[in-house]
Amino acid sequence: MKKLPQLADVATDQQTGGLAASLVIDRVTASRLGIAPSTIDSTLYDAYGQRQISTMYTQLNQYHVILETSPSAQQGPAKLQDLYIQTNTSAGGSGPGASSSFASSGSSSAGSNATTTAVAYTPSSTALSAPTNAIRSGVGASGNSAPAAVTTTAASSAVPLSAFIHIEKAIVPLSINHQGQFPAVTVSFNLAPGAALGGAITAIVKAQKDLNMPASVEYGFQGTAAAFQGSLANEGLLILAALAAVYIVLGILYESFIHPITILSTLRPPA
Repeated sequence: MKKLPQLADVATDQQTGGLAASLVIDRVTASRLGIAPSTIDSTLYDAYGQRQISTMYTQLNQYHVILETSPSAQQGPAKLQDLYIQTNTSAGGSGPGASSSFASSGSSSAGSNATTTAVAYTPSSTALSAPTNAIRSGVGASGNSAPAAVTTTAASSAVPLSAFIHIEKAIVPLSINHQGQFPAVTVSFNLAPGAALGGAITAIVKAQKDLNMPASVEYGFQGTAAAFQGSLANEGLLILAALAAVYIVLGILYESFIHPITILSTLRPPA
């Protein structure tokens, strides 16, 4: 439509410049590790969905406990490799692994009482084995009770998402407008200097036919163009009604049925 000489200032509300990142799961590798797709979905929701896991009550207020990753881990898709999912290999099981998120654990939901006991990481007590370098309370080399190793948060049987997931980037619409129940795109335009609305509509209809769009795609005019098309639909009836009115007036003036026809036959459209 921008190439049509009858139109100017052609614009559209279609916004297709959005960036999307899709996580593609290697289901064979995930199944071998004992990780179910529901576990992956719950883990991602725990990390980025702002899941409410508990409610703390005081004498005056109540506070919702929200589970999410740190802001530094939300800067881009590359940070997904920092997420770890607990596998089911340490439990000796096969098939879908035990869920490692708060979605399937004993956390309380919104509006319930605050959790007073520790929430299990997985339903199986043997699914999460402590790493060898985790903090342990006991007697150190000096005989005092002190941490025996460096702190770590990675479980010995946990694997990163990058082990069985890869990211695919794509271009998607930022928003999808609808007319009724169907997605729609609005294209607006102005008339070029010296162009008529009728000629512009004819050029648009011809351009639409040249596109050979599928039958599932429909088009229509709105606003001034729709009103103009509506007036053209009754143009033939209006001309016939005008000719009949002129014939009746001339017949009354000349008191004849033939002279009005003679006069009307001499009319010519303007050049």
